[in-house]
Amino acid sequence: MTATINTGIDFQALNAHIVTRAIAALTRNNKTVADAAEWLELPLSDAQARLDGTTDFYMPEVMCLARALGEQASEWFMSSGLVD
Repeated sequence: MTATINTGIDFQALNAHIVTRAIAALTRNNKTVADAAEWLELPLSDAQARLDGTTDFYMPEVMCLARALGEQASEWFMSSGLVD
């Protein structure tokens, strides 16, 4: 399955959706921001900034986080309704 990005994509809305999905997955799996920081190889403050929406996620970070939580990053993107 190949995902394409619409040219008029709202990246702020997409990042907000990814944050929501990431937090829900962390909660479901009883994981913490510290776990996310370890998986993403980021300082705790940087991981927190991504998870509170202050700083945008990079696509490889979304892929890494989803995989660490047993989920598919492509589903996170596609469920936003902003990615085909």
